Amino acid sequence: MTVNLYESATEENIFQSCSYSNEGSWGVAAIYTVVVTMDGNNCKLIVHQDSNPATISILTFIPQYLVLTIAEVMVSVTGVEWAYTEAPPTMKAIVNALWVLTTCVGNLIDLVIVSLKVYS
Repeated sequence: MTVNLYESATEENIFQSCSYSNEGSWGVAAIYTVVVTMDGNNCKLIVHQDSNPATISILTFIPQYLVLTIAEVMVSVTGVEWAYTEAPPTMKAIVNALWVLTTCVGNLIDLVIVSLKVYS
């Protein structure tokens, strides 16, 4: 397969022919790395597949995100309302700040767990 790459804006040679090598097939939701190497007037385009393509439809995530969004809204509104009504008048801002801080800490814990890649 030949791919044309933009090389320069000269009238003589605007496009250059480049050979193409793919280590796998193209797939939906896969991650690819593209490497272009030049050797004089020859170039080589290598495509490496970093992750496998999706085997299920992206539409299966819609109900999950819907449930999570509704749950997050219900928990956030309830927590902020409780923190504001139970706090003494001089501490309302601090209690609400602590509520937001606990949300931040929870998000950081989630970030650490995801970055550990304990799953396959």
